[in-house]
Amino acid sequence: MGYKFRRDLKIEFRAVPYASDSAHVLEYRISPNQDLTYEENINWLWGLIKFKRNRKFSTEWVRAQQFLNYPSAYLYEEDHNYLPIFIREKNDLEKFKYKYKTIGDFYDMINKHDANEKAKWQIERDKYLEDLGTWE
Repeated sequence: MGYKFRRDLKIEFRAVPYASDSAHVLEYRISPNQDLTYEENINWLWGLIKFKRNRKFSTEWVRAQQFLNYPSAYLYEEDHNYLPIFIREKNDLEKFKYKYKTIGDFYDMINKHDANEKAKWQIERDKYLEDLGTWE
């Protein structure tokens, strides 16, 4: 019944308008055209009451975001440096559709990108905070 792992589910992409006529951003969702059921193990009262229930994965559209180490990113906390993935042409959207068939494949790409960008940002951020010093 259902998928054992969420990462194996098929993914869909679309590009929605963003802020101007030429800008679109990437959105994704788990494709509703597949079995979305899974079993959830429930534990209440420190495991005294245990049972399973059937659930379904959500198929709502989600805006894709990536961490970006832009030139002044070190001035801001980590959570302020996530930006949407911009789609400039329909061809760019087709590349996402062709390259990423499952949500796991897409998340792997996002996580790898974020790790690389955060590593660069962390070096710059640490130096910036050190230069500012602590006021006591």
